[in-house]
Amino acid sequence: MKELISTEALVLHNENRPATELETKDILKQISVHQKHVHAVDEELQRLQRAIDDMTGLINKKSTKRKRHLDAIAFKNGLLAPIRKLPFEIIGEILFHVIEAPPYSSPLQLSRVCRYFKYVIDHTPKLWSRLHFKRCNEAKKVSAKAMPLSVAWKWLRNAGECPIAVTIEQGPYKFGEAPPPFHLVDVAGFLEILSGHRLRSIKFIAHNLNITNFSSFLSRLQLRSLVDLQSLEVQVPYDYWLEPRAPAPFTNIHDIFTAAPHLIQTISVPMTFLPLDCSIFSHVTGLTLMDREEDFLNRLCSLLSHCSSVQYLSIEYVGYMDEIMQTETSLSMPTVQELRTHGDSPLGSLFQRIRFPNLQFLQISRKYGTLKQLDTAVKQLIQTSNPPLAELSLVGSRFSETTLIWFLERLPDLERLHLKEIGVAHKFVDALVRTPTPRRRRVCPKLTCLDISQTTRLRVLDVTALLKARVHDARTEAKRGKRLSKKKQYLAPPMPLKSCILNGVEMIKDEIKLEFNEQTR
Repeated sequence: MKELISTEALVLHNENRPATELETKDILKQISVHQKHVHAVDEELQRLQRAIDDMTGLINKKSTKRKRHLDAIAFKNGLLAPIRKLPFEIIGEILFHVIEAPPYSSPLQLSRVCRYFKYVIDHTPKLWSRLHFKRCNEAKKVSAKAMPLSVAWKWLRNAGECPIAVTIEQGPYKFGEAPPPFHLVDVAGFLEILSGHRLRSIKFIAHNLNITNFSSFLSRLQLRSLVDLQSLEVQVPYDYWLEPRAPAPFTNIHDIFTAAPHLIQTISVPMTFLPLDCSIFSHVTGLTLMDREEDFLNRLCSLLSHCSSVQYLSIEYVGYMDEIMQTETSLSMPTVQELRTHGDSPLGSLFQRIRFPNLQFLQISRKYGTLKQLDTAVKQLIQTSNPPLAELSLVGSRFSETTLIWFLERLPDLERLHLKEIGVAHKFVDALVRTPTPRRRRVCPKLTCLDISQTTRLRVLDVTALLKARVHDARTEAKRGKRLSKKKQYLAPPMPLKSCILNGVEMIKDEIKLEFNEQTR
């Protein structure tokens, strides 16, 4: 600003006196000059603003044009997408597996993806072959997966001749309320809808103790509808096990098995519902059993003696039973490859009475019981079965570190180990990283996946030692490829860990995984 003010104006400003007539004329003349400059600058700014507006509009037009070209590129790339080369039947099969995978999806949801998916879903009957009925106390409380009977008619019309998977759910109800009744009108409505359709699976979910309603439902089913039945599942609430009296078994279960020759998938029902003196379970490959009675083991052995084809076995015992050891093994199950135990199952007596010589996967989930009982159970499993376990999953805090190490020393073929809520510490790590000797062989030499969760006893030094010995050193020794004599085979390097997860965090870095992949190639 100072360079635009004359010397006379500055002197007048400093003397603080009124301007003379000559000075006033001079000042007004200078002001008019400044105003002319302001008008000139305003015109220049307006011109520049118009230029900027024109440039902004041009930029917007170019951006819009660029976006249109990008959309066209994406559209035309979509025309060349590999999925468009898949046959109609293959896409329908993919969508079928998406719908069947829990949590089950609705074909109506998938039909909103695109017009072609809607066309495939509308013309693939088996995508409409799953029904879910639900009975609640509150009329407004309807499950998103459930459907009213009026919709089921249209649903089954799209299913055509495909076998149907039906789920019937009772409840839930609030504490203190009366259980929602399962009226015979509903049963009649279900049967009327299902008449003429073959069933591939039946699932009954009971949120109350009205379990006998399912027996009445089965008794009213037409046996010719069970020709293609593959799965039968009954889910009962925990309250059921607290009741002093158990419901009567299904009187028509023999007729159901006779009418369902393809019933080979998991049958998840309480053991008290099943007859134990017949051979109708000979073709069943999966069993999920629950019980609370004191003669649990006798009933289990009697049932499994008729299951010559079972490969998957899950056992849950709700109650308390003393470990009663016997001198002889009463049953051998060579076909069982996967065994899961939950609750307070008497594992010692179980492994002592039943042999599993070809067991590949074992899961023990238990939070109660004494350390002595679990030690006995593990020793009985090794002594009676000595299975070639490839995967082991232990859940619960009632496992001692010493027993775990003793168990792992006798599993040379173990490849995957999952530990949850088990307090492993430096002894466990020392066992995995120790140098083998002729008398003490390497622990789990084929172990490639280790998952330890919900434990806080491992130190940073333990994790570092584990990764160094079973990842870095094992990888280095494998690259050298030294040949060992038969006497020194115990010095063979272990398989490098490909995955080591500690409390949900993957400890092996990506670059190590890449080296593993290159080594595999």
